[in-house]
Amino acid sequence: MTANIAYMVGNPYNPGYMPDYKMPFTSNMNLWQRIQNTYVALYLTLYQNLIYFPAQDKLLRKHFAPLGAAQWSYIGDILRQRQALTLVDTSHVLTDSIAHAPNVMDVGGLHIKPAQPLPKDIEDFISSSGEAGVIYFAMGSTISTENLGPARIETLCKLFGSLEQRVLWKFDSPELEKSSKLPPNVKLSKWFPQNDILGECHELGGWTQLYSFQFPMK
Repeated sequence: MTANIAYMVGNPYNPGYMPDYKMPFTSNMNLWQRIQNTYVALYLTLYQNLIYFPAQDKLLRKHFAPLGAAQWSYIGDILRQRQALTLVDTSHVLTDSIAHAPNVMDVGGLHIKPAQPLPKDIEDFISSSGEAGVIYFAMGSTISTENLGPARIETLCKLFGSLEQRVLWKFDSPELEKSSKLPPNVKLSKWFPQNDILGECHELGGWTQLYSFQFPMK
């Protein structure tokens, strides 16, 4: 949680030992790191209160004038006074010990469910990878791989083809699957059961979700 959000919801925040999530620091900061972290905290809080909130308040009163917005309280006061519950997308497993107000709850990982059996074609693909293992490559649901362009797609194909691991690649267009450029160690699909794949593959690098499955991370 950033300093400006903590201020808005009434959560304790001390930049001396609570690093901003965008800063590469832990709670054990030296003096220079604390100065940097304090600067970021002050900047975010001042920007929110002096620039962002006033601009949003003007928009609120302009577009909701027919509903009597001119008589409403300042938007910053509304947000601060009506914070019944704040859900934070983080987990105490991955962060330092941080004090929270009673109305603030960590819910990181709430969306992760127990892994289910994989479809047979994916199970066979993973099982036949041997000791080399499998790489699961996805760019999320908001980025279309079609927008990468032919040059980047060809580069990725060459990269994946040079690996000893097998690759599950979430790819939006079925045309590449018919192309001769697709390496034999790559399997494409518009959709993969990501949660179930992460639960099946015992060693993957960089996936915080694997904590839920109690698998080691590289």
